[in-house]
Order: sequence, then structure tokens, then C-alpha cells
Amino acid sequence: MRHEFRLEDNKTKERWNHNSTMIVSGESADSGGISVMSKSVGATAAMGVRLVLEGKISSRGVLSPTTPEIYTPILQNLEKAGLMMIEESERPEAHSQKARL
Repeated sequence: MRHEFRLEDNKTKERWNHNSTMIVSGESADSGGISVMSKSVGATAAMGVRLVLEGKISSRGVLSPTTPEIYTPILQNLEKAGLMMIEESERPEAHSQKARL
């Protein structure tokens, strides 16, 4: 999966490209493996549910994973599961790096 962004600095109006790439494969059906969709979507949802059940998310209601309380522990667990993005940017001060999914 690859996301390609064209970004612009609000102050300087400088523009640059930024790409996020995930390379991961599902496991074969013969081995009883799971699909990439299960790994990336199902595991993420399950991790969110676990955080709620363990009382680690204090917010209530229908939530979007846009606050650190929600996304930080999920990203940490996804990285442990081998699901992460490779970040690449044309911007001089940005460095190519692996980032949690």
C-alpha cells in the first residue's frame, strides 16, 4: 500500500512530496494464515477494543483514532506485529524513516 501526498507549508508556500509505503503479505491459506486485511484492519480494531476494555481509553462514545490516547498504544502494538509504514519525504529537514502504521 502506498500513499502519495503533495504538501504545502502554510507560511512559506513551499511544496514537497511525501510518501508512506507499507509492504506486508498475508499468510497462505494452507498454513491457516490470515489476510493482510485481517492483519491491518482487524488487528487494529481488536487493539482498540482491548484498550477500552482495559480502561486505558478514558473517552467515551464513537471515537476517531486521532488522539494520542488512542493511536499511540495501537501504533506501538502494530509495530510489534510487524505492521509499519516507511516514510519518505522530499523536504530537506525530513528524513526517510520507518514509522509505525
